[in-house]
Amino acid sequence: KSGTKLQLNSKLAGLGEQINYFNAQLPPAYNKARSLIADTELKWQLRKQLEWVSALNYTAQTAWTDGYRAGKTRQMVSLLTRVNWQSLKPGLKISAGNRQLISDGKMAPSTPDLGIEYQVHKALRLKANAASSFRLPSFNDLYWLPGGNPDLLPEKGRKAEFSAEYRHS
Repeated sequence: KSGTKLQLNSKLAGLGEQINYFNAQLPPAYNKARSLIADTELKWQLRKQLEWVSALNYTAQTAWTDGYRAGKTRQMVSLLTRVNWQSLKPGLKISAGNRQLISDGKMAPSTPDLGIEYQVHKALRLKANAASSFRLPSFNDLYWLPGGNPDLLPEKGRKAEFSAEYRHS
């Protein structure tokens, strides 16, 4: 809403899935998973051109497969902090953020990011982004039968992109 200084958004979701896998050359595999996801985001408009965003996510997962009948569980907490700045004259936007993940009590590497956007003129916009990434294997990656690998390691990476957007009527 216009004029709002603080905005709070919260979501709660429960998910359930069941995968029954049949292949004539393999025994059938039965896999179930349940997830609880709670997400809260706070946006604070500090000035007309400056916004602070904080988000907290909690995810609890449980999976049962033929290979792990007792089930596997994982709890993750993620905290995101971001600052968005826009020049008073339309044309330049800068965004800087950082996400910190804790999975089962273990701190993952933080994943900072930086984005810049510049409106050169009415028809041309330039964008540049750079970020670190960290992704835990999904429960399907780890435990799905047949094919899961419980020894998979997380993915770590860095990425950068540049784009030019030209719009002409």
